[in-house]
Amino acid sequence: GAMADPPRASSGASASTSADDASAHAPEPLAMERLVAGGAAGALSRVLTAPIDRVKILFQVNRDGLVAPGGSVTPVAALGAARRIVAQEGVTALWRGTGAAVTRILPYSATTFAVYPMYNAALAHAFGEPESGDIVTRFAAGALAGTTATVFTYPLDLLHARS
Repeated sequence: GAMADPPRASSGASASTSADDASAHAPEPLAMERLVAGGAAGALSRVLTAPIDRVKILFQVNRDGLVAPGGSVTPVAALGAARRIVAQEGVTALWRGTGAAVTRILPYSATTFAVYPMYNAALAHAFGEPESGDIVTRFAAGALAGTTATVFTYPLDLLHARS
């Protein structure tokens, strides 16, 4: 389990507990809570960035000659393409394909959020570091969490690529 933080010195200004003190003693989230939080974070990130992704993909495939041969994409050109999509297909067209993207990112983000603290704690313990680990430990834990998520979600990406 998680070790409690040492008591903090009081500033003497107030006898009430601050938000920092309350969060220092909050219980660690359960693995299921981390799965849900990670999945929600991944889904929200995809939904919020979907219009940018849609425009980016249109430029990559150069549908409708959006980019002249050898030309570059500018923010003004991207904004123009987004406006054209909205005018021709409606605003919801900016989110076309988002369901599939969310379906792929949700389990990846959920897995990453769930396993990162386990890897971080195990590595910190193995190297005799404080529970939160140092920057190298946190980096390694993040890399392992990403690798784990990729291994678990690769079959979904393979199914998507074949469909």
